[in-house]
Amino acid sequence: TASDATTCANTSTTLVATGSTDYKWYAAETGGSEIATGASFTTPSLSANTTYYVAGASAPIVSEATPSPGVNTAADYNNNAGLLFDTNDDILLESFTMSAIQAGIRLIEVRNSLGDLVASTNVNIPAGESLVTVNFNIPKGDNYLIQIPSGLVQMRRTPVGNGVSYPYTSPNNIVSIVGNTFNAPDFYYFFYDWNFTSKGGQCESARTPVAVAVNADNPDLSDGDTTFAIDGGAVTPFNSGETITVNEGSDLVLDLPASAFSGTLLWTSPSAATFTTNSVALSSLQDNGAEEGAWTVAVTFDPNCGTATQTIDFNLAIDGTFSIGEDAIEGFEMYPNPVSETLTLRAAIPLDDSRVQIIDLSGRQLTQDVSMSNQGVNAITVNVSSLSNGVYFVALEANGSRVIRKLVKE
Repeated sequence: TASDATTCANTSTTLVATGSTDYKWYAAETGGSEIATGASFTTPSLSANTTYYVAGASAPIVSEATPSPGVNTAADYNNNAGLLFDTNDDILLESFTMSAIQAGIRLIEVRNSLGDLVASTNVNIPAGESLVTVNFNIPKGDNYLIQIPSGLVQMRRTPVGNGVSYPYTSPNNIVSIVGNTFNAPDFYYFFYDWNFTSKGGQCESARTPVAVAVNADNPDLSDGDTTFAIDGGAVTPFNSGETITVNEGSDLVLDLPASAFSGTLLWTSPSAATFTTNSVALSSLQDNGAEEGAWTVAVTFDPNCGTATQTIDFNLAIDGTFSIGEDAIEGFEMYPNPVSETLTLRAAIPLDDSRVQIIDLSGRQLTQDVSMSNQGVNAITVNVSSLSNGVYFVALEANGSRVIRKLVKE
């Protein structure tokens, strides 16, 4: 078995399998050659979700001997020479029989099809026939060469007329001796009756998918993913470093939607109050109150593909110009609220010489957009049907006093 993995875009990750003695990794569910072996596999750099497959393999050790001509047919020879062979599995070439004309140290080596050295050793071989141990680890491959490349030779080889017939193949078709360095099919050189071990005959399980989820880099949340809404009005994006200005008495909702990122967040107010929800609702904001000043929202990403924490700084300014304070006009009433058409302002003092202002959330005067009429000495009606639905302020000045109330038009 192997666990799925998660990584960031344009990086690699290491997958680990357990439960078997050996493993083969593949890029496809069926077919194709293995792309790696062993309990762990490090992927290349990935830019998209990718699935690999791993198969468990039993690892019985197969010990075999490769047939050859009889060493008793060998004749004296004193030139550098060797044999060509293929192997269908990784092998440990343990030993072979050799027949030396005289005792001495011989260099024995194996090279691959490119001529690169795979293994070598110096062996003191006695005169006569003997078992020579080399313990060469040889990877699966074709066109290997085993030889005495230089130095003392003085060995015996089987010459023409003694029934040499290539290939000489092991019982399980793991190793096959296919020729010699002189391309002379009737000659066999030096290395008789090979003994080797391999993992040939492995039993391979069905391939198990291992999914790698590739996550994109952390988003930049400082460029407008955060939003605010004043008194239930339009949702407005804001950037890091901006100032949000609201009128005193307003309600404010700050928001960083969960859809914008994966992780956790922490809002911190000027008074060090903290919030861990995506939205923060602030009610009846007051000029110079605890909410006014420098705010931060810190985002910790999970999974993290970039900066572990991203902080958005902003300021909240509460404008007291249109503050809603205690009623300064005796007996003041404003109704209905919310209103759709006709608003009534009433007080215990005469209002026939009063001044009424309608102000939107940005501070614009909209008095010219409504019609007013006095209803007796103590009341004024205002037709607000022409106003768009939303939140406004109504300011009334009379007898040197002033009062402001929030109005909802629907």
